[in-house]
Amino acid sequence: MGQLKPLLLRIDETAALLGVGRTKVYELIRAGTLSTVRLAGDMRVPRAAVVRPVADAMKPAKEAEPVTLAEPMVPPDLSGLHRGTYGA
Repeated sequence: MGQLKPLLLRIDETAALLGVGRTKVYELIRAGTLSTVRLAGDMRVPRAAVVRPVADAMKPAKEAEPVTLAEPMVPPDLSGLHRGTYGA
């Protein structure tokens, strides 16, 4: 049988999993990048909160949501410009 992986990680476990220091984990929490839960007064990071952003960051650009513009881009009218008469 395989060993169970904890659903909630301590800060040091989260840091080790991400390959960063504890300070960086706290920065990510403050920035809202990592969510936390309180368990008996202790802060824990859900494993899914660590795995999901990493998996999303690894998706190829073609799988990312397409960028759409509210209005189509229209090229500017350059017919009034003449060579060598800038601003004249």
